[in-house]
Amino acid sequence: MVFLWSGILVSGSYYNYISDNFIKNNRIGITLENTSTSAFIRGNELRMNGAGLLIDQSSYANFISNNMIENNLGNMLNEPNSKDSTVSAGNGLIIKNSTNNFVQNNYFEQHYNNIVLHNAKNNYISSNFFGVTQLENKTQNILNLSGKTSHNVIQNNQTMGATPKTDALRIILQNNSDLSSNVIDFGKDNNEILKSKFVEKTINE
Repeated sequence: MVFLWSGILVSGSYYNYISDNFIKNNRIGITLENTSTSAFIRGNELRMNGAGLLIDQSSYANFISNNMIENNLGNMLNEPNSKDSTVSAGNGLIIKNSTNNFVQNNYFEQHYNNIVLHNAKNNYISSNFFGVTQLENKTQNILNLSGKTSHNVIQNNQTMGATPKTDALRIILQNNSDLSSNVIDFGKDNNEILKSKFVEKTINE
């Protein structure tokens, strides 16, 4: 079986509508690259790809809404000799080197990292649902932020764990990055939980 690098590739293009597709068995389900803009990606189901959706190479002002992005864990190979670990198996949505994209009302489940932001600026991520289960030998992160990632707004999202013991608020902030300009708001109670986690981690270090 041959797996495509990307099920749908949008490169240097604008005003594309991608809707109501079932996209599976690719290394990446959908890729927007090379300054692609004003794509409307809506109502798709992305499953069983290596990674669900990649926005890269200065792509901006794209709208990602009402998609089911689930179980994108396999069949993903990095390009030969690539030192880039950002685009790797098990990521639901990757926004890399891109700005001002809107991610709203999507369903995420079964990824190592549900959303990855790397060198990403001024993106708006809201009203998404994250279902969190325990993957074999892996935990699921809601967010993974790294590089020069700044001024993103992440708010009004909901998470739910498969069991009361499931950690449904795992967020990875890379140690070598200044991420203080990003707004991460999961509501008052969850924010207190997140705050206590980071305080505990700092003390333990």
